[in-house]
Amino acid sequence: MTPTKTITYRATNQENGKWYVGSTIQLLQSRIKQHTENKSNDPFHNSLRKYPSKFVWEVLSEVNGEDRSHEQEVLDSFFGSEFCYNVSSSASGICRIIAQKNGSKVMVERWATEEWREKITTLNRARWDEKSVEEKEELVQKTIDRNAEMWKDEEFRSMMSSAIATSNSRRYEDPNYKGGNTRPVEVTVISTGEVLVFRSIADLSRHFPEKNIQTNKVSAVCSGKRKSHQGLRARYLEND
Repeated sequence: MTPTKTITYRATNQENGKWYVGSTIQLLQSRIKQHTENKSNDPFHNSLRKYPSKFVWEVLSEVNGEDRSHEQEVLDSFFGSEFCYNVSSSASGICRIIAQKNGSKVMVERWATEEWREKITTLNRARWDEKSVEEKEELVQKTIDRNAEMWKDEEFRSMMSSAIATSNSRRYEDPNYKGGNTRPVEVTVISTGEVLVFRSIADLSRHFPEKNIQTNKVSAVCSGKRKSHQGLRARYLEND
């Protein structure tokens, strides 16, 4: 008789980076077929049925016997985070409502600890370093395109602008705050000659959602490393 093997797998949506982790003692192709035919009304299966070609399936591990410990390890680390599709915090499955509440509570508690934040930061950096130059460029471009599309929505812009303004006000009032590039910039629209002043490069990018502005390239223009970006010339006002 063929020994039982447990495959831990992950299905990643290439459009938004969200993924689902699972384990099976079946052949992976058989499990994939079950998922694609699953009628469950949850985010993962809804997306999978609608855009099956957008998902990439990968084997994370393969061990002898029935062993879901690898799946549980992944869930213990990432369940409740914005990029995890799973609705259960347990590899054996539990009530969805309980899972969502427990997952949110667990993630809040974990992110409140410096040790956890350093662990995830280190893990993400390692994953980024493993990617090829082409994969990094593709991922960055997808992020830029997705953000640009979101900022075209007037309701989203209004909501984000309000949230950012509130956050910035709190930081500016904190005498110990050292982060963020908040230097004012003067921008000239090359095609019209119009001159505009913004509190920061971030404010500039939000003003032109249709231009798909990259803040690092605006910074390069301000520093004299580029002549222009997306039809704009820019300079830091404090350089006068």
